[in-house]
Amino acid sequence: VMYDMDSSAILGKITMLLIPTIAISVGHDYAEATMAGLVAEGIIMGISRVSGQLIQDFKTAYVTETSPKTLFYAQCIGTLAGAFLGPITFIMFNAMYNVDNPETTKIGEAVSWLPYRGIAMVGSYGANLLPENAWIITGGATCVAIVMVITREFLPRSLEGPSW
Repeated sequence: VMYDMDSSAILGKITMLLIPTIAISVGHDYAEATMAGLVAEGIIMGISRVSGQLIQDFKTAYVTETSPKTLFYAQCIGTLAGAFLGPITFIMFNAMYNVDNPETTKIGEAVSWLPYRGIAMVGSYGANLLPENAWIITGGATCVAIVMVITREFLPRSLEGPSW
């Protein structure tokens, strides 16, 4: 069975919680700690995403009986293409949305910033920033998930349903 090896989103969110906490304990203010968490998350996500995709490509090459040398050359060509196309894409995005001037940039143009900033702020300001019942809801959902996993493990094979 082939599983997705890309855990970059999880690693990025953990980084967004840990780095601001460390920055606050060292003596930085909340805004700097939040920014440090967002920057570290971007770096960690970029590195881990490339690593996860490389492992996934090696698994695909094994299944399709492709030579590892061919896969490595394809990865090098893709990395070089990304090194040239990445800055060009950024320049085009910056020209279209005017990212440098926050007064003219509409909030709706980049809606994905809000959850990431919220996670980094929880890392900076602490868990008191969360709603009152957040821990109860999270703990309840975790307990339900654990019960479901344990039930599935001890359920007889005849009651599991069809195996597709």
